[in-house]
Parts: sequence; structure tokens; C-alpha cells
Amino acid sequence: MDGPTARREPGTKVLASLEQQAVEARQAGDFDNAGRLFALAADAAENQQIQLNMQIRQACCLLAVERYDEAAALTQVVAQQARAEGYLPELADALGVMVDHHSRSNRLAEAAHMLSEAVYILDRLPNESANYQVMHNMAVTYAQSGFVEAALELFDRA
Repeated sequence: MDGPTARREPGTKVLASLEQQAVEARQAGDFDNAGRLFALAADAAENQQIQLNMQIRQACCLLAVERYDEAAALTQVVAQQARAEGYLPELADALGVMVDHHSRSNRLAEAAHMLSEAVYILDRLPNESANYQVMHNMAVTYAQSGFVEAALELFDRA
């Protein structure tokens, strides 16, 4: 195969392999390794939206191993980039992680502000299977924040 597609194919295979390894590590409960693999996948991504998606998944792994400050710093960067590019699913996921961080830090006003922005974004996401995980993640954030009814609505929507 000639042209740009041939050059991108090895990178795409590397990305898919790293992502699959990360998912398997996460499923096995090895969140440190999964986070490292998601970071490598983000570095291998040629598309910025995919890169941001991998970084959000990395941040979730960092949360799982109680590396809250690292997760918050990473999601801050992701949120800024996603907002600038209009990548709403990645922005919603980043805001959900930031809500978790602010809640853990007892910065409830900031958490509420982030949550309201995330709600605004979720209302703009179409009901497509590609957005299922974002809705599910935000439903979990709602539930952890004590908004059970809103969480149940999002679980139903997902």
C-alpha cells in the first residue's frame, strides 16, 4: 500500500495494541500498568481527540491508585484542549474527573461549578453508542456526589 495510509497503519496498529494491553491490565486490576499503557497509547495517537481520550483513561487509572493530584493535573490539560477543540465527550469526561478531585479536596463550590458545566455538555451530546461510556462515567460521578436521581436518569440514557 502506498501513500499516507501506509505510513499511518503501523502507528494505528501500535495504538490499538497499546490500548488493548491497557484495557486488559485495567480489567485485571493492574491500574499502575494500565495507566502507563494508556499514556503510551496517547503518545502514539496521531489524532488529538484519540490522544485526549487515552489521557482521560490514564487519569481514571491514576485515580484508582490514589494519585489524585496527578489525575487532576492531567485532566486540567485535557479539559483545556478539549474545550478549545470542541471535543465534548472528552471535555465531559475530564470535568467528571475534576469533580471527583474537587470533592475529595472538599472544594465543593468548584466541584458544583464543574458538575454544572458537565451537565450542560451532556445535554448537547447525541444519544449515540459512541457516547455511552461518557454518560456512564458521569452517572457514576453523579451518584458519588449524592445526585442519585440524576445518576439514574443518565444510567437509563446510557
